[in-house]
Amino acid sequence: MQRFSLKQLLKTILKFWYIPVVLALVVGFLSQHYAASQYQPAYTAKTTVLVKAKKENPNHLQQQVDGELSLMGTYRDLISSNKVMTKVHKALKNVKSYNGSVADLKKQVVVETNSDSLMLHIQTTDRSKRVAVKQTNTIATVFKQQIQTVSENSQVTVMSKAHTKSVSASSFSGKKAIVYGIVLGGIIGLFIELIIGGLLKRK
Repeated sequence: MQRFSLKQLLKTILKFWYIPVVLALVVGFLSQHYAASQYQPAYTAKTTVLVKAKKENPNHLQQQVDGELSLMGTYRDLISSNKVMTKVHKALKNVKSYNGSVADLKKQVVVETNSDSLMLHIQTTDRSKRVAVKQTNTIATVFKQQIQTVSENSQVTVMSKAHTKSVSASSFSGKKAIVYGIVLGGIIGLFIELIIGGLLKRK
């Protein structure tokens, strides 16, 4: 069995240094190219809803607004709750390409609101543009129906619905693929160096 001393190992590596360098670059390029060809973007659809009092009283309008603002955190929790997500999941079962679970749906949903705003921005992400749109709009519809469980005096108005033309797609980043390719190519190159070194040592 061939054995290398540390000195011989370093000598071999330095002598054929270009092998791991070239392989690292080549494999890195191929890895990035392959990852790009297999990449499937994730689509994010967004719906905006407005929460306000059913009957606005001009004499107590500020109190009504403050009351709704104090419930915005609760409304966010309601949208992401099992109660709402289960109903949404049931409504989506007949949608083509949808095969998620309630747990998956909860992970895909993001609810945002700005300070001192009565608007809630609901967005979901999916590999299917159509499913992402359907999910988001269905969540808004179910929330509109279920808001009574939190406040009987509140109502939801859908300000803007999600559409396939308005969805945003995630962009491809090949940095990880390049790094993995470079590391793999470098390791393969080092093994080849050792093999070459072993063959030369036999001569």
